Amino acid sequence: MGLEKYEGKHVRIVTNRNEIFEGYCNHNDKEYNESEYGINEEGLVLLNYLIIRKSDIKKVIDLEHYKGKYGHYSIPYSYLEEIIVEEGLESIKDITENDEEYLIRLLYCIEDKIKKKELNINKEELKKYLNETKNNTQLEQIKQIIKRIEEIICQY
Repeated sequence: MGLEKYEGKHVRIVTNRNEIFEGYCNHNDKEYNESEYGINEEGLVLLNYLIIRKSDIKKVIDLEHYKGKYGHYSIPYSYLEEIIVEEGLESIKDITENDEEYLIRLLYCIEDKIKKKELNINKEELKKYLNETKNNTQLEQIKQIIKRIEEIICQY
């Protein structure tokens, strides 16, 4: 599997454990991974955040030309977004600083986690973050998702 062809593309990665990750991808060759991370094989890096080793990859699907309900992505959020949301607001802020398309994916994940009562983020801090985000965006889609999340928070 020639992973270098996925450099700079939106992809869907299915691991050998059937985890699904979607995101913007970079390729790290074996030499780079070994010198920087001590990983003795090539891999794909999603959002400059998560390295997936070649030996852990079952399948990669190029989503670069996919245009559906979720932009380049085939699902509203993937396991990667769940990991980032579980890490908390600081991780969310770091990842989405200049990427509103990706912010939408994290907001879908937050909304779902709140509905399932699985979100471990302080509600007051989350409200503050959502309010700041709503005031700093021009995207109506982000404002609509935030409004739904705020309504759910008020119910609890």
